[in-house]
Amino acid sequence: LTGTLRAVIAFLQGDNQAASELFRENVDPEIASAKTMQLFAANQFYLNQPHKVVALLRDKVNDTRNPQTLALFGVAALSADAAQEGVAALRKAIDLEPENVRLSVILASHLSINDPAKALQELETAYVRKSDDLYLNLALMSGLLSQGYTDRAAELVAMTLSEQPASFTSQFLAARYHASIGQSAQAIDYYRKASS
Repeated sequence: LTGTLRAVIAFLQGDNQAASELFRENVDPEIASAKTMQLFAANQFYLNQPHKVVALLRDKVNDTRNPQTLALFGVAALSADAAQEGVAALRKAIDLEPENVRLSVILASHLSINDPAKALQELETAYVRKSDDLYLNLALMSGLLSQGYTDRAAELVAMTLSEQPASFTSQFLAARYHASIGQSAQAIDYYRKASS
């Protein structure tokens, strides 16, 4: 128990190498608590070891209803060439925590490789759930533009500007939109407004 606590402390202090060694020496994945396994897996994720994350959590994700564990496994699985498992875990995490639209952004990023239309659909569904997330709005705008839906992208920007005219999010989104369509002067103007 002391070794596990030392591993957790090292991890929380950002000493990932020491935490990794302590986790490996002191944690038995067969009997460790779900939270301990989640921290151990997160430690391996920070060390860019997605295959180890998948190995640590694979048996646990089928039975868990913890969206953080599912998201961690899902992202690691996408990086570890276990795409089907990763997509399934991310979908389950999204179902459990629909307001966490960043999971949809991650999933859409993966889907866009082979199915940009499905990726765009994922982003649009997430937008219905939460329309004020900058990362989601940027991803949705980029997806719309890449699919040739320039008018819909312009509508997204206009709607965001009308709902939050002075917010950083709306100004930054407008700046990125205008930069993407080659309107440099407008983009600079919106970037200035976003930074003031």
